[in-house]
Amino acid sequence: MVRSYSNLQKLIWNNDSKLTNSANKKCGNEKDYYEKSVEKCQQLCKNIEKDSETRGKKQGQILSKSKAHPRSSSKNRSEE
Repeated sequence: MVRSYSNLQKLIWNNDSKLTNSANKKCGNEKDYYEKSVEKCQQLCKNIEKDSETRGKKQGQILSKSKAHPRSSSKNRSEE
């Protein structure tokens, strides 16, 4: 039983190291891959912030225009 267990451990370790090696070949090494992922995420967050700021400014302009020409409210309609 112990013998087969140790063989099983070796088999798992070998397969695991093969997977890690193939991942390292694809991604450089894991640290670089992680750092690149973090950089991409941070850049994406910056882009989203810029987009939301410009959208907010555009919406602010639209709102200020709509305040200049208010529509009659339901309160005014009920008085008529």
